[in-house]
Amino acid sequence: MNCKSVNVVIHNNKDQINVRPNEKGVLQELKIEGNLLTITGGNTVQLPIAETTALNKINDRLTTAEGAYREINNNMAQMNATVSEDIYYLKESIKYLVTADQVKDIITDAVGADIDQMRHNYNDLFDEIDMTNSTLNRIKTDMITKSQVQSLIDDALGKIVNAEEVRY
Repeated sequence: MNCKSVNVVIHNNKDQINVRPNEKGVLQELKIEGNLLTITGGNTVQLPIAETTALNKINDRLTTAEGAYREINNNMAQMNATVSEDIYYLKESIKYLVTADQVKDIITDAVGADIDQMRHNYNDLFDEIDMTNSTLNRIKTDMITKSQVQSLIDDALGKIVNAEEVRY
């Protein structure tokens, strides 16, 4: 480390100056505005000397780091906003998610009455069909055949003819 020796003159001004001597009574420590300076003897203080180019490089790096920090901070803020919005829409979407049983219940509720009415109508229709079939079967069993009708007609005509003969 490069050091430079300077003579220190302590005087009272607005900055607080604390001086601490060592055991021999020689000035050992000088504290000004939070910086600790070591006194090597008498009133001589050695201060580190920093090169301005090194300080400029450090300053540039700090500036770059600060820019990167701000960019990261902005990106995080945008990401948080996006995630918050996504979470909101996810919560809203979850409200409308339903299970298979709920879908069945919804269908049953929505079309259940219509299905019941259709079943009732079809049952009535099937009852009417059954009654019609029953009536047709009864008619078939009670109905005489064509030959029976012809025989009855012939019989009736024969009786009419015989009745006419009897009359004359």
